[in-house]
Amino acid sequence: MSAPERPQMRPFGDLAPFSEARRILAQLGSPIDEAKRVSLVEAEGRMLAAAVHSSVDVPNADRAAMDGFAARAEDTGEKKRLRLMGRVAAGQDAQQALDVGGCIEIATGAPLPPGTDCVVPVEHTVTDGEDIIIEAPFVSGQHVSHRGDDLHAQGLLAAAGARLHPSLVAACAAGGVTAVDVWRRPRVLIVPTGDEVVPLGAGPLRPGQVFDSNAAALETLFGSVGCAVSRTPIIRDERDRLEAALTQTDADVIVTIGGTSVGRRDLVSDVVADIGEVQLHGVAVRPGKPLLLATIGSRSLVGLPGFPTSCLMMAYVTALPLLQRLGSLTNTRASSMATLGVDVASPPGKTHFLPVRLDGTTAMPTFTFSSAVSSMAHADGWIELAADAEVVVQGTAVSVSHY
Repeated sequence: MSAPERPQMRPFGDLAPFSEARRILAQLGSPIDEAKRVSLVEAEGRMLAAAVHSSVDVPNADRAAMDGFAARAEDTGEKKRLRLMGRVAAGQDAQQALDVGGCIEIATGAPLPPGTDCVVPVEHTVTDGEDIIIEAPFVSGQHVSHRGDDLHAQGLLAAAGARLHPSLVAACAAGGVTAVDVWRRPRVLIVPTGDEVVPLGAGPLRPGQVFDSNAAALETLFGSVGCAVSRTPIIRDERDRLEAALTQTDADVIVTIGGTSVGRRDLVSDVVADIGEVQLHGVAVRPGKPLLLATIGSRSLVGLPGFPTSCLMMAYVTALPLLQRLGSLTNTRASSMATLGVDVASPPGKTHFLPVRLDGTTAMPTFTFSSAVSSMAHADGWIELAADAEVVVQGTAVSVSHY
């Protein structure tokens, strides 16, 4: 049997400034210090726990940088005629000796034959039977990639703490690396709540019901930065089921959706207070006032509002930075400067996160109301307006944080 709902609504008291929420978030949890060895391909997007070094020189021999003819620079010159003595393709050994006045046809990437020190690009030659006529002189080393020009054996490929993006994966693979040590991904558990929330695909909806769009958005967001994401089924407004969901997990961070406001059936803050420690509940911010920050044992909890714009915006500015800090995950999202396209009235005393779309370098607000999915869906990012900024006039320079 579930415990009863709240006997009455209890309005928020004094709201904490958003700076206090940021201070608490900076102290929640501890950075993950568990490393594991994974294959190079599995490591894409992960953070290195140890430096990675090349096991080979790249290239591992002097090689042609262009298609053409390997020759001795001293044998080249304007209208100089060289005798074609053989051919070498990429991947073949270049063992053929070169006589004075000779050249060897060579493919890009093929090892330079002994005795040659430059490559004459094919477009600078004319073929005349078995002879090659060169248009101009070339110097030693021209159009040649020398051994170790790219990577040196035992040279540093990536430092500890680096994020393995595809280009670094390519460098590690070229250096003969097959596995690397990475930090364990932060584990985040998403807990959607509410009697009105319906699983995707489970319609038709009854009046007042909504599809579970918030959990879908958060799974995508947290997964995009490298978190290991799991979620519970939708938890109805019942204390015992909610408590079980919040305690039977090995997640580093729990993110609840809905149930943090002041209605009779908003039970998250009460249940969390019974089984953990509430650090903050209620913030002077728009949108997202019912934000909840707490701990349950060693786990951090971020309680997000249920309205879509409030939920996702607070996820970007609270839960996401927390997960990135715990998992040593690099913030790869860009920001850009723009000018505000219209006057904006900002709620007095509240930090205002305003979704905007970019029209060139002009930022146009897209916010309609906190319950509207379209407020953020039609935006490119958001701007942060300070609590004392009651009116921000058209033409003001603003920093846009991109999704």
